[in-house]
Amino acid sequence: MGNTITANQVIEKYSLSDIMDRLYDKTFKYHQLQANTTDDPNSHFQIGHIYHHGLGSVHPDLQKAFYHYQIAAHFNHPTAQYVLAEFCKMRDPEFDNEDDEKSSVLADDNIELIRLKSSMYIKSAARGELYSNAARELWQLYNNSTVWYNMVNEIRDAYMDIICDSTYHVKGDEIQQRSLAEIYNQLGYLAAHFKIDRIQEDYQHALQYYKTAARLGCSSSYYNIGCMYHDGHGVVANKNTALHYYKKASKKGHALSQFIVAELLLSNIEAGQEMESARACYYYLQSSRYSFASTLLNLGYIFLHGIAGMKQSYTVALQYFEEAAVAVDFCNRKSNHWSLHEIAYMHEHGLGTEVNYRIAAGYYAEAAKYKYHESINKLAKLIEKKKLPNVTLEMAIQLYQATSAEGEHAAAYAHYRLGKVYMRNLLNDSSIKNRALANKCFTAAIHYYNDVIIKAPLPGHLYHLAIMYENGLGVKRDLQIAIRYYNRAVDESIKTFNIFDKHYGHKAEMKLQGLDQSTVDQRHPRIGALNTQLPIVSPSKDDGDRFDNAEQSLSSAARSIETQYDMIKHRKKKEQSGYDSESDEDILGDADSDNELKDILETEESKLEKRLTLIRKTFQLMKFKDFYQNGDNLDESTALNEKMAEGETSTNAGSDEISYKDIQIHHAVKKIKQLESRLDKLTEQFNTLQDQSRSNSSF
Repeated sequence: MGNTITANQVIEKYSLSDIMDRLYDKTFKYHQLQANTTDDPNSHFQIGHIYHHGLGSVHPDLQKAFYHYQIAAHFNHPTAQYVLAEFCKMRDPEFDNEDDEKSSVLADDNIELIRLKSSMYIKSAARGELYSNAARELWQLYNNSTVWYNMVNEIRDAYMDIICDSTYHVKGDEIQQRSLAEIYNQLGYLAAHFKIDRIQEDYQHALQYYKTAARLGCSSSYYNIGCMYHDGHGVVANKNTALHYYKKASKKGHALSQFIVAELLLSNIEAGQEMESARACYYYLQSSRYSFASTLLNLGYIFLHGIAGMKQSYTVALQYFEEAAVAVDFCNRKSNHWSLHEIAYMHEHGLGTEVNYRIAAGYYAEAAKYKYHESINKLAKLIEKKKLPNVTLEMAIQLYQATSAEGEHAAAYAHYRLGKVYMRNLLNDSSIKNRALANKCFTAAIHYYNDVIIKAPLPGHLYHLAIMYENGLGVKRDLQIAIRYYNRAVDESIKTFNIFDKHYGHKAEMKLQGLDQSTVDQRHPRIGALNTQLPIVSPSKDDGDRFDNAEQSLSSAARSIETQYDMIKHRKKKEQSGYDSESDEDILGDADSDNELKDILETEESKLEKRLTLIRKTFQLMKFKDFYQNGDNLDESTALNEKMAEGETSTNAGSDEISYKDIQIHHAVKKIKQLESRLDKLTEQFNTLQDQSRSNSSF
């Protein structure tokens, strides 16, 4: 094999520094235009960040960075207020340097320097702890330095003097009221997190400070109250109450709260719940005025999957991912390398751009530098499949081995791929082909996948388990178990709008179609659903296509009952001709009693009802888009939801004008009712034939 190459060397080999430079330059030009035309504080902050660190083709320039940070901080950009602390330094009395005045905040002595930094840290942390590292750094300094400890106390005492000054409480001075609100919010933060009073009532004091700040119009105070209820600090923990205060902060324009509310709304949404995803998209768009990477990443996902009333657009999704890859992020988030991974995936599969494996490998390599193991596996697979020039199988093995012990998801897939590499001698290299080692890898993969699907049965995990059971890889070959996993993969993919999960659901469905039909028909619907589930009605299609898809989907569901009807007739015919049905599996699966047969039919009827509900929710989404696009009247969707649940059409009685969309909805509902009637008749025929079959068998 020659000299052994390490995983890090492989990553460096395929890393393309120029692609990152292009992303930074593209972002820099965009924010320059925004800053010059609108004086946007977020754009000033992003420009300052690029000048500060010399990113892309821009050379480091602390003077320009300081200038832009100052403008952003003046307009209350929370992260800029923290970063400015790095530009604080002591004045040198021996040199009167004008450059220092333009590139830093100068202090006359060390005490003044600490006062400046403390004030900036407190101001940034009280706006929201995820905006910057201000809270963590201030806490460390407060605990490890007597000077810092005394300074924080001194600032707190100064704030107390201000709120006790009656002149500050004069109504009518908007600027003074806003300043007073910020002081109350910062006092609340100090009382809640620094325990300056060293008494149990600190949290109660903090809550009162926050509430006073909220009454004075401070959005950050609502966020801080929400955090207290979320964590149970000084109050009984209550997630609903926390969400209530996060929403209040969101309405006041608090970007971090808007992001949190959007994440909470989107976290448990399945296919067919477009209404809640539309609310989430609304909050993400509001939060994006501070273009943190996590916000941009999730907006990219929305356009990638075509949800929340947004048309599916790979081009727009790619633009969001590219901006997110080089944007500043919230603390403790990993959106930069997730974005790089998504960009790589889109270049690999030609989504919104041309297929380019070399560029895909470059982005995977950049994400791999962040130790993102999914990207390492993807890069390894490109090498394994010889999609890149000048590759050896040893490179792929080194990458897979690097992730084989890193987290359940990455480790499971790495072991699975290693097993396939060792099983197949792709490059006719006998030193790599090793059946015993392959079985060991497959066994480890099954172990990891079994642990993972207990927590989150994702279609990809279920699909790979099915592959191993179908082919006897690391486990005894069992087609029945394989079919069950394939069906579960299909079922799980139907529940989600995620195109990656749907990809594996489609692959599982293709596998099922490729298996022997007599084996496939042995499925039990309670273990794996029949492949007649309603496809997700994509918001990316126009209104007419939605209704056509709805009709086709329901027709497919009705045909599935017809198919079972024909199967019963076929079974009856064989029984009359002397065919011993007990010598073979039941045509409808492994149901061995009339009760189970009844359960199968009831299950199918229940599934159809769920599909009809999905279609009605699609109609509901179309009406909701008007509310969403205007950014208000979001609560009116609740009333609309109740109407649609009762099967009402959206045509307004007594209205002088009926829109084309209303006519489409009216006809679509009529089609649904016709198909429901058709299904009822088929069900009745099915039951009749079932009774006849029982009567014949009793003789």
